[in-house]
Amino acid sequence: MESSNIELGSILIIGGAGFLGSYLAQRFHQAGATITIASKRPTSRLDYVKCHTLDLTDEQNVRSVLAEVRPRLILHVATPHHTALPKAFQDCNIKGTSNILRCAAENKDVQALLYTSTIRAISNKTSHLVTEAETVLYDDSSNIDWYSKTKAIADKMVLDANSANLRTASLRVPNLYGGKDNVMNSSMDMLKKGNTEVQLGDNTPLFEFCNIENTVEAHLLAAQALLSNRKGVAGEAFNITDGGPTPWWDFQRKVFAAAGQPADMTKVKTMSFSLLIGAAWIYEWIHWVMVLGRERATFSVVNMKYLRDGNPRLSLEKAKERLGYVPKVDMDEGIKRAVERATSDDLTL
Repeated sequence: MESSNIELGSILIIGGAGFLGSYLAQRFHQAGATITIASKRPTSRLDYVKCHTLDLTDEQNVRSVLAEVRPRLILHVATPHHTALPKAFQDCNIKGTSNILRCAAENKDVQALLYTSTIRAISNKTSHLVTEAETVLYDDSSNIDWYSKTKAIADKMVLDANSANLRTASLRVPNLYGGKDNVMNSSMDMLKKGNTEVQLGDNTPLFEFCNIENTVEAHLLAAQALLSNRKGVAGEAFNITDGGPTPWWDFQRKVFAAAGQPADMTKVKTMSFSLLIGAAWIYEWIHWVMVLGRERATFSVVNMKYLRDGNPRLSLEKAKERLGYVPKVDMDEGIKRAVERATSDDLTL
């Protein structure tokens, strides 16, 4: 589109030490940006990336980092791990996002902020493709897990903060995969343990996925559109996926096959969610006692219900029309590349 050659300048990636942040740093560097990452424990294996320590709950710390980095654009991708305690989600996703928006609006160098939201912030339960216009986000009164609730609240905060001084937008992404990420780590762990014939539930719920190449390209397109002030982008949310939902275990079996260990479907054993949810409830309490309440269990009621219920199906029409986003890497190729990265130390795009 017309903004493809826009000068990006200085980019600050908040939460840039994680999986998505590291690939955003690579892609934006390739596009000519100067990259700085900021997080509680910033680290990067990329020699062109500058690092800053940042406590999102400390407004003065946020203000001083912005003053030093002087970013033209902020990419806000920070969020706690899903096993974190409720306070961590509140501190990062609500208080932290509020601090970033306030300080960014005061900083004359910052022109735009792009927020990485999630499909799990969306409460719609429909069988058709959900557009951004009909999307309903969870709110503070919703009886849902803290990750989904606080990400939804932050999503709305970001869009409400859009102004002439600070252009904002959010990208609502699903399960990301591309190498050493949560989805692929789980898949590779199942391979190592020889659990390729295990299936949780009946495999009918659909899930949206997005591989890392498509994800970072969407961020670049949205960033360019914000900085060039393209009509219909500022103050808007955009759905970003690979372009087609699939059952969870179909995706897993694609990973197993790409890794050279295809599942033998004649040996697949299915476990019911009613049993799993009960077992998860017991396990969570045991885990809580053993770790003295310092973290939540990975095998949890929330995760089992997530696998049971699936995702909304997301329409990409708005992202295609206004950002020029088209998934360039299909799922099969994306999984092939993800398996290669997951089994090597090469994490480059």
